[in-house]
Amino acid sequence: MKKVSFVKALIVFVFAGVSTFGFSADITSTSTGGLWSQTSTWIGGYVPGPYDNVFINGPVSSDNAHCHNITVNPTGTIKNYGDNDTLYVLGDFVNNGTVDYWYHFIVNVGGNITNNGIWKAGVYTYLTGNSDHHLATLNNNSFMMATLENTGTGNVYIDTMASFENVILKCNNDTLFLSANDTLKMKQQYLQDCVVEGEGNASIIQGVEYNGSGPGFNSVSFRNITFRGVIDVRDNVDTYGTIVNDGIIQNDWATHTLTIAAGVFINNGTLRDYNQWLNIDLYANFVNYGTISNKYFSLKGAEEQYISQGTSASFSCSGFYSLKPSGKIHFLSDITFQNCQIDLQNDTLLIPGGMMMSFASSGMVNAVIDCETPGGMLKLNHTDISASSVSNAELLGETTWGNCDMYGEILVTDTLQSIYAGSTVTVHGNLTNNGVVKDQVYSAYLNLEGDVTNNGIWQISSTSITGTDDQHIDFPSAITFNSDMKFISDISGTSYQWFLNDEPISPYSPLFWGENSNTLHLGNNVSSDYDGLYYCMVDGVSSRKIFVNRREISLNLKVFLEGAFNGNSMDTGLGSLVPLNQPYNTSPWNYDGTETIPEILEDVVDWVLVELYDASEADSISPANKIASQAALLLSNGIVANTDVLSTLHFSGEINDSLFVLIRHRNHLPVLSAHPLIESPDGIYHYDFSISVDKAYQSGEKEISGYAAMYGGDVNADGSINTGDITGSWNTESGTAGYLQSDVNLDGQSDNKDKNDIWFENKGVFSSVP
Repeated sequence: MKKVSFVKALIVFVFAGVSTFGFSADITSTSTGGLWSQTSTWIGGYVPGPYDNVFINGPVSSDNAHCHNITVNPTGTIKNYGDNDTLYVLGDFVNNGTVDYWYHFIVNVGGNITNNGIWKAGVYTYLTGNSDHHLATLNNNSFMMATLENTGTGNVYIDTMASFENVILKCNNDTLFLSANDTLKMKQQYLQDCVVEGEGNASIIQGVEYNGSGPGFNSVSFRNITFRGVIDVRDNVDTYGTIVNDGIIQNDWATHTLTIAAGVFINNGTLRDYNQWLNIDLYANFVNYGTISNKYFSLKGAEEQYISQGTSASFSCSGFYSLKPSGKIHFLSDITFQNCQIDLQNDTLLIPGGMMMSFASSGMVNAVIDCETPGGMLKLNHTDISASSVSNAELLGETTWGNCDMYGEILVTDTLQSIYAGSTVTVHGNLTNNGVVKDQVYSAYLNLEGDVTNNGIWQISSTSITGTDDQHIDFPSAITFNSDMKFISDISGTSYQWFLNDEPISPYSPLFWGENSNTLHLGNNVSSDYDGLYYCMVDGVSSRKIFVNRREISLNLKVFLEGAFNGNSMDTGLGSLVPLNQPYNTSPWNYDGTETIPEILEDVVDWVLVELYDASEADSISPANKIASQAALLLSNGIVANTDVLSTLHFSGEINDSLFVLIRHRNHLPVLSAHPLIESPDGIYHYDFSISVDKAYQSGEKEISGYAAMYGGDVNADGSINTGDITGSWNTESGTAGYLQSDVNLDGQSDNKDKNDIWFENKGVFSSVP
């Protein structure tokens, strides 16, 4: 009997001393429970220590107890015995039953927490130690503890789902991690002092609305997170990486700021005010597919910032401001503003061509708006562009201005109007009006430095033509400018005289006044009666030209004459024999132009006559569709130049169909372009007859050494090379020198070289020009 008693005593000692010697045991409470420190509470009668794994099956009251891991089973309850009693869990806490409290119950957990039961509001839970912690709730259960605070040095991880209701969650500036598709769900109270790090914006913060508000966030940084439900912003909240808002983000009870610090913010939901204001400071990029109805939306990034918007979305914030220290703003899509005041503080806003910026009860000031697509045009709809500048824009809806500038190509499709008396808009580029340009109030001013095309209504107090390069004012005959229109000279001096069609304007003209000043007034009803070419002579120097209803066509041409051609260029054998006045004022040309050159010019081969035709195809040209003619100089390299020896020719005329060019010479067959001329992006029509005979209508040129040249030998200029050319001028001029019709090779002599080398070779050839 004594031996048996000794063994039993030894077993009791070992089990009772497990925790004391650092060994762990699994200890389970009875179904009736009791006080933790009482042996009757535990099956086997042994009180758990700090190294034991505890299982709770009944109601157990902790009196500053310790354990390693704890599991509260569905029939179990754990709570404190006295006020502020603490349960110290060195490892993991799994609750499948109830974590209850009597007044304040403090629970310190060194490991992970899984809640599959009830975790009540009076429980203050602290994550302790240096290890990372994993949190999870199962079966739609929530933590309803008073506080969950990470007081250790480890980070916190959400596993699948962690739901908190009326919980103050503090991380003490440690990181809370959410893997892809994991969710942190919160109702009421707030998350504080935390960096929330998501994975590929698939990690979710779910705010549950309670009485119109959601959980608050205070001193929290979010990275790569999707927001759902209702979220309340408090102090020091910022975002990084890719942030997606599928819910509602609003301020808490006072005015607060959401700082979008870096990355991109995608709003699919709502950003709004709730009890006072939510301000948004944007340092990153922004995509809006939802609603923005907060107070102020401020751009503050130092780099380029990019903003885009869905088709049904809008910015309805009270103010949209730029406070950027540097960098431009890029709108990448159509953008709509409603009831919003925009002030960009003179920063540059770039919009791709074809994109639209629309305004409803909104206005823009202090903006530099430009088209981001070269050659493109942005669209502005119902815009107030006071104290701003706009480039390359189509103006839709009612666009109002107050002291602004426009550049590039400006198209008025609807209405351009002043916003207050005395307001001025200066168009530094070209303006086309297909709608209405008018005063909304009296005494508005429009300054135009480029070309003007008016196809609509023009009712404005003052229109000033103020450019420094040649300008064109085009309008149909039925259109009238109801405006005090003024032409202002681009040069200054002491003596002024305005000219119309090369004739000085009389001081007694009923159409004008100010003809002897720097400003020519055209009156208040400018119609087609004012058609013509205007310029001002200032102290003997000509100002720029202003063409009214005369559209200028700019043309670069190249052609070779067979008679002067030497294999890759032309000889200038005529030299000083080239007349100073154009020679085509006689039959059969009968051209009455007054082109002259002041002196003999080097590198000039001869004069040519250039004619322009507006026709559907080359074989339909006729005197009826000839729109312009000009005598020009042909240089040795084949370039056709004006009398200033500049390569670009300028004509007044309007093209309604297609442009064709015809070149004539005194003793060569004329040549017509086989194809319509196409205007290049530089606004100039280019055509090179020397490339190939295919460039001439019906191949009406001669191929020489791989080049094409006009046929020589048409001495009498009747369109055919035949005996009539010899029996006329050549017979009477042969053997003489000078500027001669029969001098086909243009060397200043009429001799057998002209007849045998050129006329005889081409005999029987005739012009294919219609």
